[in-house]
Amino acid sequence: ASLSPIAQSVLSDVADPEQRGVAFGMTQFSWNLGMGVSSLCVTAVSQMTVDVLGVPVSGWRVAFILVGVLSLLLFIGVIFLMPEVHRTSGAHRTYGTETCGLNLADELRLLRSYFTIPSFVVILVQAVFGLVPWAALSFLIVWLQYLGLSDLASGAVAMCLNFSCAL
Repeated sequence: ASLSPIAQSVLSDVADPEQRGVAFGMTQFSWNLGMGVSSLCVTAVSQMTVDVLGVPVSGWRVAFILVGVLSLLLFIGVIFLMPEVHRTSGAHRTYGTETCGLNLADELRLLRSYFTIPSFVVILVQAVFGLVPWAALSFLIVWLQYLGLSDLASGAVAMCLNFSCAL
């Protein structure tokens, strides 16, 4: 999730303007699909002990190692398959008729100006309150396990939630 803004920035640079909607949609779909599959698989093995080369390892550790290995493979794929986009205007932005460098005072002034836009403030307040239920849902699997559902059933419910968000 922390890489989402970076991914969105790169995607807007790489995708053609007429294909950006599809690209963003497929990115979100893929993210939810991956979350659903990992919820099911990781939750199912999290409480198990897995024998790795004769050494007993907790299932949650195996899941973390697997995600790490898949991330490294994705990293290698990105390096070799993704084109590098060169920007022509690197360190300067144009605001109205002024051009200013990227420094803290300018950025804080720009940020403060956003709070004078009523629609921005409404969106910001909505986001603060709208994120609370989604943050609570991050504990869904633990809550379902607490209620007595098996690991597999808890993962399946979380997978269904993620798949429904993908649609």
